[in-house]
Amino acid sequence: MMKVLSNLIRNTPDNILLKSRANCHVKGLYSIVLGVWNGRMVRMFYCEPFHQLYKDTSLAYHTNHCGLIMEVLVGVIYNSRLQENNLGFNSKLLSDTFGNYEWSSMLDREVDVDKVGFKPLQSNIKLFKDHDTVTKGKSVHLGASEIHTVFAPKNREAAWLVYEGEEDPDYEHIAYSQMDLEKWTPDGLYKEMTLKEIKKVIDRVEFLFNTNT
Repeated sequence: MMKVLSNLIRNTPDNILLKSRANCHVKGLYSIVLGVWNGRMVRMFYCEPFHQLYKDTSLAYHTNHCGLIMEVLVGVIYNSRLQENNLGFNSKLLSDTFGNYEWSSMLDREVDVDKVGFKPLQSNIKLFKDHDTVTKGKSVHLGASEIHTVFAPKNREAAWLVYEGEEDPDYEHIAYSQMDLEKWTPDGLYKEMTLKEIKKVIDRVEFLFNTNT
């Protein structure tokens, strides 16, 4: 894992690294863009100690524009999935109610800043919740159409690589949540980073990895 990370860092042009963002999606989460490895775009995510990604409601459930492999470098993360209600009459007692929303991202250059956010869609739906615990050295594979979110333990650092796979031609910007996402704002999020700040995050992850965190 660190070999992949080290090779990417040495070979990634500054203009690619500078696509990285601090407070990506939530405060205390960093997205470091590392370039392409074996034909796959690779990003590294890092949670600083006082991150806000500690609940399965911190980041709305969503599908992705491509398949993903998430590989943990430091600590532990939880990959929580939602599945459709298909177990018949009694399944309503076992499932949770979620609102669904169309969302526009700050990371999409074609979206006006004043249009960033979540727009409610149809009535609430019933979905089942399940999650994987992913520890250092382990990975989880996700199809693009799988509905999921990621969270990490409170007050603990975590880092993981995300390898992007094949694009989904049917991808839609749909999010699912038990929270009222219309109240969400991007204030304080998606901050540009300097090369010095990016290197500091990478150095921290390398240190934690080498100390068996």
